[in-house]
Amino acid sequence: MVATLDDRLVPAPRLAVDHIGLDTVLADGDTDVRVVLDDVAGRMWQAVLGSSCLRAAVGILLDDYDVDPGRVIDDLLDLVHQLEALGLVTVEGSLNAIDA
Repeated sequence: MVATLDDRLVPAPRLAVDHIGLDTVLADGDTDVRVVLDDVAGRMWQAVLGSSCLRAAVGILLDDYDVDPGRVIDDLLDLVHQLEALGLVTVEGSLNAIDA
């Protein structure tokens, strides 16, 4: 599924999260897939988990960083796509979406 800003992420059921220094480590207990996120990607992860949708996470990140909104959106959607491709998250559509 292609994520939109109105979607939210759901972590894999057995996803473990650990912090080593400034890095965030995501590890799936079912597949043994592990990903190390640098401090910025780790902050994106925290913003996504603490938000009702990706759009809200973008707002949090724009408050944290002095960066172009388009760059935040592109980087966040790229991270989401990578994590989804690895099976570490699923994208859940907006509750307000209307099925066509």
